[in-house]
Amino acid sequence: MRLPNELLIHILRHVLPEDRIPFLFVSHFTHWLVCQDVYRRVVFPDTCSTQDILAFCQKYGPSLTTLCLPVTHYSNAFLQLLFQLCPHMHYLQSRMTLRQLYQVTALSPVHPTACFMLTHVPSAPRESGQVQSGFSSLPLPCCSSYFVFPSSETSLTHIAHYYHHPGALQNAILPTFGMDVVCFTLNTYDVLTVQVARLIVTQCPKLRYLVAPVVKAEGLWVLLRWCHSLAAVVVGGEEWTTHDNEAAVKSIQHHRRVWCLHQQSQEVWHVGILPKQ
Repeated sequence: MRLPNELLIHILRHVLPEDRIPFLFVSHFTHWLVCQDVYRRVVFPDTCSTQDILAFCQKYGPSLTTLCLPVTHYSNAFLQLLFQLCPHMHYLQSRMTLRQLYQVTALSPVHPTACFMLTHVPSAPRESGQVQSGFSSLPLPCCSSYFVFPSSETSLTHIAHYYHHPGALQNAILPTFGMDVVCFTLNTYDVLTVQVARLIVTQCPKLRYLVAPVVKAEGLWVLLRWCHSLAAVVVGGEEWTTHDNEAAVKSIQHHRRVWCLHQQSQEVWHVGILPKQ
């Protein structure tokens, strides 16, 4: 039995965007109705040209929130057009410089929560902190990258340190600041176990960048499975060398969300992760 198009339109109005994917394969008409809403995340292969990227974004850009571009140089004009085609973009991974990012965002405003992973940045002084009004950056020297995230005077997006106290993470830090935090550094005494990972998943829906001095393999696997916003984990520290850290990192190196695994030093690893949102 074929349903009238008017009835299909009415039905789809009551279906959430994340539940509309099956309608892509029902008919040409339902595909046309939902194709602008269902594509949220895209990882372009390295063989994809700039023309192909723009053509895809012209068709699906209004619904895209997460984009990972091929590793190649992009002009300011291309990036500016990309930002205009994807007004709801929350995360972009691309090869560009800090200066280029700020030049483009000055002309094409981005979503207030937008974060950027700038890869293969040409050699420059490695600095962290606020580099332009509204943005802060953290360097990843192992792969010449920067993580750039929004800074705010009204909310705490970056927690670089907190004093350890039994129950502080569970009862104070995450319940108070977790909803806004984008970058978070665990205290050296708060090991990333399954329990801690579950706390982070439930309390930090916007988390992109996590520093964990001591980790367990099970904790990393929980984050990769359930922390959909996560883009990078830095494991270890100069004063914290444990066999568990190395074994835990090696256990996830072939996970489908892990796009890079770099050893910054003998005790520190950078795990690059493809966000799901």
